[in-house]
Amino acid sequence: MQRRHHPRPGRPRGPRSAPEQREAAGKDSTGLITLEARDGDDGVEIVVRDDGRGFDLEALARARGLDPATLDAGHPDWIFEAGASTRSKVDELAGRGVGLSAVHRELQAIGYGIELDTASGGARLRIRGR
Repeated sequence: MQRRHHPRPGRPRGPRSAPEQREAAGKDSTGLITLEARDGDDGVEIVVRDDGRGFDLEALARARGLDPATLDAGHPDWIFEAGASTRSKVDELAGRGVGLSAVHRELQAIGYGIELDTASGGARLRIRGR
């Protein structure tokens, strides 16, 4: 079975700051996305990093009606629940809050896990499997 949900929906969510915003933050005007893959004795690991703004976890929490102060910002597993979106308008590629949820569900179905680390200045998605 072939899965096509990712990475196409990820494109509008990557490092999307305007070039002048990136330069003001001390970054190159062009966003950087890196992909690392490793197959070792302890399994497969895929890491996707970007140097964008990171996920605004407080805005995501508020959009979901959650209190940001009560959430574990270090390991925001709740971000993989359906409905997690900060987009104010929906378009054909984004805003429904289903992308990460679908990826998470499909990875779990094949025995993989996914973790998100985010901070202002970037995000890291780590996928691990056996």
